[in-house]
Amino acid sequence: PALCELDECISTCSSCAEGTCTSVGQDCADPNTDSETLGDWTCKCKAPAVGEEQAAAAACGLDECTSTCATCGTCPAGQTCADPVPDAGSLSDWTCTCDSPAVGDAKAQGAVCILDECVATCGTCAGTNCTDLNQPCEDPNPTPGGLRDWVCSCSPPFQTGSGVGNVQRCEIDECAVQQGASCQSCGQGKCEAKGQTCIDPDPVELGDW
Repeated sequence: PALCELDECISTCSSCAEGTCTSVGQDCADPNTDSETLGDWTCKCKAPAVGEEQAAAAACGLDECTSTCATCGTCPAGQTCADPVPDAGSLSDWTCTCDSPAVGDAKAQGAVCILDECVATCGTCAGTNCTDLNQPCEDPNPTPGGLRDWVCSCSPPFQTGSGVGNVQRCEIDECAVQQGASCQSCGQGKCEAKGQTCIDPDPVELGDW
């Protein structure tokens, strides 16, 4: 007897693919072309998509963060790539998200990461060091590459400068500053007006002259 073959991917029959795969851009394969073995053909997704289905069109998965393709991408160091819909029908939707404690994200490209050490929580961050002493905190370079550069500054009426990466010792000589809106406790000239000498024993404390 003759050995009859039937490739269901290229033939026309009730069990044949008849364009089911090719119409959606997939490859068709019939692993057993014996005419007695029917309905075993499969649709396979074209690379870089992955997936196959027997006797039906396949659901093609494509994670653009891990695959190599025209729309695929990688994120810079310190960022995490995620493809919310890893499907061949959803392209250029991957995102880069900055690793904590930095914040920021971007679609289909690297993100601009912000790390404000005055408000974030991290090993080099200011925490409450500045605010506990009523000192304003500023991060001049709020990026993951600019660490431990936060600055505590003195608030009025204290006059001395600022400390980088540390709290500042804020002082004022209340005898050398006139009383006014900026320093209600100051007393320049008040002692001298009575022929007395003004002394401020602790320039950190207010109202002790």
